[in-house]
Amino acid sequence: GVPALLIRLPVAVPGGLESAGRHYAAFSRICTHQGCIVSLNTNLEAIAVAFNYRSDLPQLTCPCHFSVFDPLQAGAAVSGPAVRPLRRVALELREGEIYAVGLERS
Repeated sequence: GVPALLIRLPVAVPGGLESAGRHYAAFSRICTHQGCIVSLNTNLEAIAVAFNYRSDLPQLTCPCHFSVFDPLQAGAAVSGPAVRPLRRVALELREGEIYAVGLERS
């Protein structure tokens, strides 16, 4: 019942999953600051200007109070008022398919 997001990443990350040489991680979309919905932001210039955080890769951003979470750092809050990381979604590989099996403990 929690909105979540599965992301394909360029490298392995803590709590992630590897399948067929590709790396994945999943995160709750609920911002740890005040519960707004976080989205994957691929506009690097918008992240730099609006969220005051420069990155070479897409980030998970919260439009309510401009928090930024880095998927390569296991969903760590890297900018904005949020200080706690996004909750990770535990993943399992079953017969080549990726399944979300629940939220990891915070």
